[in-house]
Amino acid sequence: MKRFFTKFYVFGTLSFLILGSFACTNFDKLTDGTSVYLDTDLLLNPLTVQIIDANMGGILPEDLTVEVVGKDADKVYTLLGEKDLVVNTNKDDEGVGILPIGILRSDEPSMDNPLQFSLIVKGKGFVDGIKTFSLTDGTTPRFETIKLVRIAEPAQAVSVEKELFSAEESGTSAAIELETASNSMQESVSVTVPQGAVLYNESGKKLSGQFKSTLVHYDLHSSEGLSILPGGLYSDDARDANGYSLGSLSFAPVAAISLDMYSGEDQVRTFSQPLDVTFQLNSNIYNPNTGENIKAGDEATVWSFNEKIGQWQYETKATIFNNQGQLAVSYQQTHLSVWLVSFSSSACVFGAQVNINSGIDISDPEHYFYVELIDVGTNVRIANNFFRFYNGETIQMMRVASREVVLKVYDGFTEDCKGELIKQSQPFDLCTGNIVFDLTNELSGDNLFTVNVQVQGTCSADFDNLVIIPTVPILYRACGCESWSMLGVLTSGQGSTSALVKGQCYDFRMAYRDLDRCLTYITVPTEDAQIEVASPVYDFYETIDVVYEDDGHTVNFIYTDIQVPDLACDEYIYHFGVNSGGNDGRDDDN
Repeated sequence: MKRFFTKFYVFGTLSFLILGSFACTNFDKLTDGTSVYLDTDLLLNPLTVQIIDANMGGILPEDLTVEVVGKDADKVYTLLGEKDLVVNTNKDDEGVGILPIGILRSDEPSMDNPLQFSLIVKGKGFVDGIKTFSLTDGTTPRFETIKLVRIAEPAQAVSVEKELFSAEESGTSAAIELETASNSMQESVSVTVPQGAVLYNESGKKLSGQFKSTLVHYDLHSSEGLSILPGGLYSDDARDANGYSLGSLSFAPVAAISLDMYSGEDQVRTFSQPLDVTFQLNSNIYNPNTGENIKAGDEATVWSFNEKIGQWQYETKATIFNNQGQLAVSYQQTHLSVWLVSFSSSACVFGAQVNINSGIDISDPEHYFYVELIDVGTNVRIANNFFRFYNGETIQMMRVASREVVLKVYDGFTEDCKGELIKQSQPFDLCTGNIVFDLTNELSGDNLFTVNVQVQGTCSADFDNLVIIPTVPILYRACGCESWSMLGVLTSGQGSTSALVKGQCYDFRMAYRDLDRCLTYITVPTEDAQIEVASPVYDFYETIDVVYEDDGHTVNFIYTDIQVPDLACDEYIYHFGVNSGGNDGRDDDN
């Protein structure tokens, strides 16, 4: 067995390996001389969210905050069982924040009882990012992206205009005109604050002084714009103007803006007089109610995103009209949030089902393929995700209005590195069109290159030889890519994947609070090896054995002889709440 030896100064702290999906746990007593195996898989981790600058490669602020709203907000936790969500940031990956979501096993969702909530992400210098989730499976990992718009350098799919103006408590002395330049779709928007309008904060206090306004106009006729729109195009419990439920609705977009105003730290929320808003529209917008492009006389609906409940709320109707040779739509706006003009309809009770035939078995090593959902009529991507495509898998599509779509499967990793197209499905109706997607010729389980991973750590006798077998979600990307994909989940210390290619370079990331660690520019060995892991925090070295099996298609990464340093065990016990006889898990004389 030939070996070579390489040092990687990468992990920083062993806790990076041993912290996974768990809540705070109490143990009655660890008995001296008895090895206790502690499996960290106590909370489900159905969702992990990456937060990125909509301009790929931009650096995120360190002060990102997350608010959870919606029907099931009280069921959303960190993986430590805490209610205050914290975005993982990492100095080695400053453009991507990672947010793992935990839920109790007793709250595991299903198709009949989905878990519904919205995340609102805020950061200095960025427009608030809002995304709504409806989880129907607690055990299959789901990986989603929230894109934040940097005000100073907005993405191509948005137009941002900042203005300064003054107002007294008695109101504005003159009308205030706010507008964006035409965006990539040759559209624009103008907003008028009428003369004499009084500006109020959330509590109803009159505001005065210098005001900073930020008007954001979204291009809803491009894949990028749709992926950025705060709130998305689906509401699982939309509300009427009085707050009563309208049930599930989906939206065919016409135009959207968000508008923020601040006087110092005070945020404007309402006005004594409504704002006048007018969009100049591109005539190629499709109206699903008529089956044609929009025309003068078409009636749309206007909605605002209610951040208190995480749902779209009906505001008014608006009629499309001719405005100096271009189609336009106008409405009056009474408060500030994200506002959407759309054609709306009831969503399906359940969306279409895509049934998978492939050469991959559910027991084969994990491999998540990047997938895009494309609207056939507009050729615009309306969603993207990651699926395993094992034989017999059923993919439940989003519950939206009826439209014809196709699924495109790629051999790459993410939106910015999606690689080559593997196959495209036949067109199907997103509401009712159940289909069989046959990938047996494209995806095969024969001769997969399989990486098996085994991880186990043992604390010293001072900690009663506590043995750690972690459950940890692992992210990866090809070297040079910006965003991440799900590699798989290390469950009870073991996992396997067929997503890696021998000899190729990858980055890896395991994200948990201050224990977030990146492993960058790692080439999968082409032969047996030993990889030394060095920790500058705990001053220890361990070795990962990389051993190829005789078939040449299977390699084992064996990391089971970890002698966990006392400082790491102290930190681990602090997080888990492990106790031994009332002390910190060690004998009294330590």
